[in-house]
Amino acid sequence: MLNNEKLAGLIVFTFAFIGVVANWTVAILIRKLPSLKNSFGRLTASQSIGDAIHCTVFAFLFAPMCFFITNTKILVFLSWTCAVLPSFYLYIYNDCSLFYIDDFWMFTFATTPICVKIVWYADFLKYNSIVVFIVIIDVITVSKVRSYKAHLAKTSSKAQFSRRQSAEMNFLRQACLQAVVFVCELITYFIISPKVDPSQRWLIFSLTTFAWVCVHMLDGIITLTFNKEFTQIIFRGRNTVTDYGVSRSNLEATSNAASATKY
Repeated sequence: MLNNEKLAGLIVFTFAFIGVVANWTVAILIRKLPSLKNSFGRLTASQSIGDAIHCTVFAFLFAPMCFFITNTKILVFLSWTCAVLPSFYLYIYNDCSLFYIDDFWMFTFATTPICVKIVWYADFLKYNSIVVFIVIIDVITVSKVRSYKAHLAKTSSKAQFSRRQSAEMNFLRQACLQAVVFVCELITYFIISPKVDPSQRWLIFSLTTFAWVCVHMLDGIITLTFNKEFTQIIFRGRNTVTDYGVSRSNLEATSNAASATKY
């Protein structure tokens, strides 16, 4: 019979390991997908690497389609730099330490006045704002592409147009679902868990450490679920190119054309 500590560790390991497999699969195989050899694909890989590293530790940017590859690489580098440097200032320079509480199997920040402000503004509010902003940009992007493609509907077959519409909605669903999962984790960690009775250690564990691991695990699962090419490469071979991939490529080509027309 497992004691509580070992059971909590087993739960974290199980879900973190799923995240390791899912996110490293995305990070490694994404270069082989024709429809993701673009700015979106490279930013998805960057996000997957971050999620994979997070899950690996626990277990053991989206640029517009019109950006060129060089610009995308620069943006990926800048996004990592902007994430790392402020963290050194906020959490190391200001001595806002993240420490482990064994009683609840959770990580929490120090309770100094400066640390309380940093956690609320630099963590909770900032990340929620970023998620909302990304969702808004995604919705606007898909709406603009659909509006532009409406003028091209007469030149495409009904089947091709239907596949393109399906790919657009898939992209929007993926982005929105990932955003919803992330916001839910922020709410459980920063809003709900502090109000829970300290005697409810399993509930606190579920709302903090378990939720933290799950959000990064689910990020990879969602990416694999909404991009069928990953499954077909894994089970049918690396050279498989599907109609779904073609439709995604056509969608991206149309998006680039729309951007070129706009500017």
